[in-house]
Amino acid sequence: MTSDGMFDRLGTRISDNDGEANPPSMSDILDLPNDQRELMRLVLRSREAITPELAAGELGWDSKLTARVIGALSFSGMIELVNGCIQIVPMQRVTRKSLGGMWGALDDL
Repeated sequence: MTSDGMFDRLGTRISDNDGEANPPSMSDILDLPNDQRELMRLVLRSREAITPELAAGELGWDSKLTARVIGALSFSGMIELVNGCIQIVPMQRVTRKSLGGMWGALDDL
C-alpha cells in the first residue's frame, strides 16, 4: 500500500463527513463496543488529565490494545489526544422544545 492511497482514503472519509455529521452525543457511548466504552467511562470519570499509559494501567490493558482503542475512538470523533493526554470532544446536547408531561399540561390551564 502506498502512502498516497492511505491519505486519499483519509481525505475522502473526512470530506464525506464535513458538516453533515452531528457531533457525538452521550447516548452514542452506549452503542460503543465494550473496550471503547470502558475507556470512555474512565476518561469521563477522571478528575485530571489522563495519558494513554495511565489509562492502560488503570484498565489492565497492554499498550497495543490501548493504542487500538484510542485510535478507533479518535477516528470516530469521540476523543482526541492533546499534549499527550486523552480528551473528550465536545458532545452534542439534546434539548427539549417543551417540558412535556405534567408541565406541558399546566400550560393548557
